[in-house]
Amino acid sequence: MCFSKSILTLFAVLIINPKLNAKEQQIIRIIILCLIPVLIYAGINVRMSGETVSGQLLSGARFSFCCVYLGLTYYLFSKHKQTDILVMAFLIALGFMFPTSKFFALMLVVCGVFFLTKQKKIKFGFKSVILGTIAVGAIVLFSIDDILLYFSEDVARGAMYLTAGKILLDYFPFGSGLASFSTPSSATYYSNTYYEYSLDKIHGLTPSKPDFVSDAFLPSMAEFGIVGLILFILFIAYLFKRVHNCKDLSDYRIGVVILADIIIESISDVSIIGNRGVFAMILLGYVLSSKRLDAVNTLKVAANENIVDK
Repeated sequence: MCFSKSILTLFAVLIINPKLNAKEQQIIRIIILCLIPVLIYAGINVRMSGETVSGQLLSGARFSFCCVYLGLTYYLFSKHKQTDILVMAFLIALGFMFPTSKFFALMLVVCGVFFLTKQKKIKFGFKSVILGTIAVGAIVLFSIDDILLYFSEDVARGAMYLTAGKILLDYFPFGSGLASFSTPSSATYYSNTYYEYSLDKIHGLTPSKPDFVSDAFLPSMAEFGIVGLILFILFIAYLFKRVHNCKDLSDYRIGVVILADIIIESISDVSIIGNRGVFAMILLGYVLSSKRLDAVNTLKVAANENIVDK
């Protein structure tokens, strides 16, 4: 399964337990700052072309993803001061040079998370519910065109979602099996499932041109049925629990944003099984690294002891 690449990456980082010293973190911040001209050039290039072009530098959604994750990475390896938040905000804002609906959704998540966690972690309350409702409404507004595609049988992505639901019921509880639906392998070795559900006549899903077969991650859960879907939900819930246990508020913020992005990307993209998903898992694994958390706690204890001594 392609998703195993991201999962294995996450747990590999957790097992390695990396720990970067102050000098190494400074080098990372400097490299990110040096990449700003590259981002601006790529953004202008994408804006001028107006669409995704083969071989283009950071084309389409990759550009906005790069801006967001460079911003998060800078903030993670900074001292988390107000100036660091401003640098992160500037890096993320570069994504507005060629925004996508996913970028707008993630921007709302970032703003919401940082607003609701000024002093403590997000708690279920009146303010969080109201802001969450507003955020969901705004996400729907920005993504209405994409959402309509998910409910159209004549469009590849919508047909795949609707068929995935049918497969979950028809092949209960273990799904249609590996390489049978919504994965690259099912297109390379054209699956009989597409004939079974009359998807072979839809543009982008035909045997001669199955370009849109693997257009989103969630439909591929049909290969594993209800059991696979439940396991995926439990995995995300497990990660949310680990993130919630982060003692450092900045780590908690980044973890929540990454997990929210994984969910958003899973709905309308397959980046979770590609290089973007791997980088997200590397960053999340570092946030959850026990050695790093121990180092953070040790520094805080030492700082408190110095204050008491004075």
